[in-house]
This record gives sequence, structure tokens and C-alpha cells, in this order.
Amino acid sequence: NKGLNNVEYVVGSVYSLPFADDAFDVVICSDVLEHLEDLRGFFREVNRVLKRDGVFVFDTINRTWWSWLVAIRIAQDIFKYVPQNTHDWRMFITENEMISIFKEFRMNTEIEKWRGISPGEKLYNNMRLFFFQIHVLT
Repeated sequence: NKGLNNVEYVVGSVYSLPFADDAFDVVICSDVLEHLEDLRGFFREVNRVLKRDGVFVFDTINRTWWSWLVAIRIAQDIFKYVPQNTHDWRMFITENEMISIFKEFRMNTEIEKWRGISPGEKLYNNMRLFFFQIHVLT
């Protein structure tokens, strides 16, 4: 419990969220997008449950040769920081692919600057994890 008495855990599919339309001011999606086979199906649901002017915050791995080297070969295959086959590099998502999906679902990418999370901006710029705040247009 740890003092949290207003938390409710709900099990469901990201392609059919068990919530009403316009139910949330904010949707947070961490370490999920790079595992989804139907991004558009997921974003249909995010758009449905997110209120007008709501905020969508996410992180995912950019699909670059550097992310393949670090996330797949080194972290997954060599050092085994994550179980084998946790990530498939082909499912990593480029910035341009995300922008295209946001435009398709009328999500504004102009409000906040795209921000990458990385331990060293110059060294890890090609592999950066995305962390953005995106507002939905109506």
C-alpha cells in the first residue's frame, strides 16, 4: 500500500482501453511503444481516452544503428541486462515515424521541443530515448 489509497490497477488491452472517451488529462506511456505491433491501433485508443488539450508523455527507443548496437547487441545479447529477444530493432520507432503518426491522429508536435534522454548528448545522440510532451489538437 505504501500510503497510496487512491490507486486502482486495471488490466486491459492497449488496443481496447477499458475507459470512457475523454477520461484522462494525461496519458503516460513508458517503455511500451517499441513492443507494439499496431501503433495506430494504440494511438486510436489514446486519442479516444485523452481529453481535449490533454498531454501524452512517452519514451521509446529511436531506430538507429547506434540503438541496435547498444540496446540489442550490447545490453541484450552480450551483457544480458534484459532477457533475450525482449527488443526487436525493427520495432524501434524513428522520430519521423512518430511525427507522421502524431499528424495522422491530430496530435500537436509543435508545442514542446522533442527532447531526448541520454547520459551524454554527443555520444548517445543517435540512440537517444524520446521523452516528449505532446498536446492533442481538436
